[in-house]
Amino acid sequence: AETALVEEAASFRDNMTEARHSAYLATLRRKAGAYPNDPFALGLLADAEFAAEDYAAARANADRLLALDPSGSHAMLLKGMLLVEEAGDAEDTAEQVKIAEARKLILAANRAEPDNPQPFLAYYRSFRVSGEAVPDKAIEGLMQAVGTVPQDPGARMMLVEALADKRR
Repeated sequence: AETALVEEAASFRDNMTEARHSAYLATLRRKAGAYPNDPFALGLLADAEFAAEDYAAARANADRLLALDPSGSHAMLLKGMLLVEEAGDAEDTAEQVKIAEARKLILAANRAEPDNPQPFLAYYRSFRVSGEAVPDKAIEGLMQAVGTVPQDPGARMMLVEALADKRR
């Protein structure tokens, strides 16, 4: 699957225009469909669907990926990020349970792959989305993420936002 999807993997960007992303997803779905049980194909497809905010499709592929590789950091991170989006502002008990499960998966992804900046970003985002106060541990994770990928403007802006909020 990796060889067959190399062009799609290389051209994936989470900030594509809607029209470009739609065409990209159609091609990716067609090609990845040939590899229904391949972790690489499922992960790439779930990432692209998440970026397109097609959370139901992303969740289905993330669940399939988790079933194939329950301890895979990518699968745990994807599922955690999806639970954060589904939970939203965590105003009721069901949403709070989703946020708690999301953080558990995100932290497990971090333990499995401690040099990956994505779990740090997802952990921080879980507090912002839920409306909870961001703990220092999440800000420290953001600092580590920015240190790992200083060229990522999204990570830098999250850190600026977090530090500005701490000063208020």
